[in-house]
Amino acid sequence: RHACEDSFAPFLKTGAPFVVLNDWKELPEVLESLISNPEELMKRQESLLQWNKRFWIETTSRFECLVLERHFGKDNPHIPETLGCSSKWKASALTLRKSETINSETAIQEQTEENEKDSPLQVDETETVPTALGKPETADVSIDANTPVNHNPSTTPLITGCGRSGTLSLASYLKSVGIPAIHEGMKEGAVSVSWLYAAPDSKYLSKYPFEPVSSAKYRKEKQKLLRPGESLFGPVVHLVRHPLKVISSTRRCFCGRGMRTFELGRKSDLRSWKFVAKHIPSIAYGATAMRLDSVERSALYWLHWNKLIMKNFPGAVVLQLETITGPKLVTALNLKGKNTTELPDEIRSAAFHTSPLKEKKKLPDVTWSQLRSVSASLAEAIFNLAQHFGYEKSKTLDEVSISRR
Repeated sequence: RHACEDSFAPFLKTGAPFVVLNDWKELPEVLESLISNPEELMKRQESLLQWNKRFWIETTSRFECLVLERHFGKDNPHIPETLGCSSKWKASALTLRKSETINSETAIQEQTEENEKDSPLQVDETETVPTALGKPETADVSIDANTPVNHNPSTTPLITGCGRSGTLSLASYLKSVGIPAIHEGMKEGAVSVSWLYAAPDSKYLSKYPFEPVSSAKYRKEKQKLLRPGESLFGPVVHLVRHPLKVISSTRRCFCGRGMRTFELGRKSDLRSWKFVAKHIPSIAYGATAMRLDSVERSALYWLHWNKLIMKNFPGAVVLQLETITGPKLVTALNLKGKNTTELPDEIRSAAFHTSPLKEKKKLPDVTWSQLRSVSASLAEAIFNLAQHFGYEKSKTLDEVSISRR
């Protein structure tokens, strides 16, 4: 052990957003977890920049105050008032001088208590989650630091749907209002938001694509607690988006950036379709795979992935991306506490996961007429399910095919 093992304690005490390793062997897993979630990585980078700026401004001020007060004496008029050399700076300076003797356990405990302000959630056992499509009743929501994430410790709240349906936007919203959430993963005290978890895990599938290693480990531990016939997830929100939008988007690229121009996009697209093909036999993969920009492949995906969710989570609350609001989402997750009227309605789109304009020009949005030309029966099945989800109401496939050519 190195003699300076407590050297980071003063930094951690300030809330520094550092990634701390207990052992260098943890590095590969931590790196994989960070790289697999670009949105979280960008937020961490922004947080680090803000902390760095704040830290050095305060450190410089403390140092200047200490030097000036030693030279001129306390409360001397020569010390500029703009430096704000108040008692808090004097105390900070003293702390800085004594940093070598800071007890690391105390510092870490204080930091842990600060982090625990992101408290876990509690699901209300007394309320029944309505299953009306996109129209749950208003209820209460709460964040209680003294209660578990769920009334059943073996289940986890889940938001799932087709990929490219806005799951990242929903995860970002939840976190913005103080509700812990993780995109494409699982962790203690958080809502899981992932299209991947729509597919049941099997024994051979030790890790979902894009799932952090830590999430896979946590998921397996949770699965051990399940009773016979019990689902890993609950309550479940089935997020739906208009089929033509999902088909158009996944056709361009089944990846976060919405384009295959970059290597990361190509690899993510490949991993996504490979995973889908394991669960939807009608989508070929490998030597006989459909074209990358195949309308049929994306259409089959929207139809069968939504059916898969309906089969695996028959009690899920269905919400449309186009009409969803913050209170609706939180109500559907069946959380209790403060009134949902206090929550902002708008769920902003995650710009990072939006298809670039040049890709939309290259591959414009698919139309009903185009979909019918690929397969009339497939278009009919998709249209019927879309109506079940509340889209294209009081219309026929013939009508929308003509009006949107």
